[in-house]
Amino acid sequence: MEFRNSLLYTLAIILIALLAWSLLYSAGVKGVPNPVEFFEQAYKKAHERVTGLVSQIKKKLNSDSDKDSSASSENHSTQDKQKEPTQEERISESRNEKPRAVIILGRDLDEADYFTCNEELDQICSILEPEFTCQNYRCPNDKWRDIRRALQGAEIMVYEGHGLGTDGTPQKIRGIANGLCVHGWATLYENDMWLAVSQDEIISSVRFEKGGLAIMFHACYTCGPWRDEPHISYDTAYSRVNDYSYTFLSVGANYLACTQNDLLNLIVIFEKNPDMPIGSAIEKFCGDYDIELVKAFHKDYPNACLWLGLCRYLDEYVIAYAGDPNITYNSLLR
Repeated sequence: MEFRNSLLYTLAIILIALLAWSLLYSAGVKGVPNPVEFFEQAYKKAHERVTGLVSQIKKKLNSDSDKDSSASSENHSTQDKQKEPTQEERISESRNEKPRAVIILGRDLDEADYFTCNEELDQICSILEPEFTCQNYRCPNDKWRDIRRALQGAEIMVYEGHGLGTDGTPQKIRGIANGLCVHGWATLYENDMWLAVSQDEIISSVRFEKGGLAIMFHACYTCGPWRDEPHISYDTAYSRVNDYSYTFLSVGANYLACTQNDLLNLIVIFEKNPDMPIGSAIEKFCGDYDIELVKAFHKDYPNACLWLGLCRYLDEYVIAYAGDPNITYNSLLR
């Protein structure tokens, strides 16, 4: 209420002042300006000043906008360059990318076996990891759909677990022979304890980096014998290794199998002599462990060798190799 009264009082004062100004001008009092002309001039000056300020503000805004647009354009240009690297950058990046080793531990092993196998695979990883990126798929994380994806273009595969043979197999199911005992689709037992991936499935869905290496460790049939049938003839061992290695030769990988813990020493020989052909490394390994190495060729891939190592002390075939005996550790690092 007080504010309202104050406002009305002020307006009344202004009106009285204007009325007095007008009366004085009408009376011809010297020095009193024409109120109408006075307000017209004041309006023009105010209008000119406001118009000038508005013009300056617009120029300022346009200038800032142009700078922002230029900066944004430069940023987009930089981002586009980052999104689209040159061919030289792509080549450099591909050279810097480490080759991959896929490490697999199969299923349905005893608890003690799992402990031992994990330790052995850890040791293999420690040998390979300075040069390779090791991707682990160890039971229960041994899903075939994941392993299959990882094996595409891989340089090395290391598998430890059950082997799947073509004859004398306790499971009596031939359809999944020469494959991997991982979480796949074909069942081995009626109670579905084991799952496996067949030779046909591997051949149809996997491609290694050309000249890669598939290593089978402690897996029955991969060197010929299996746990309950250690002593077999050369012909039987040759036939089993020929069939098992066919799986991996068909997808671009050389094949190395060993049923003894000494495989770790062979990998060390191979890694410590990176320009030594794997055939020479195997010969040195067999000489160190009194293993008779029998050399032949693969029945289905005549250009590939098929070597079997017979441990004289055990009277058992403990190592097998099929493929190119001239690959080197460095060739896997290309």
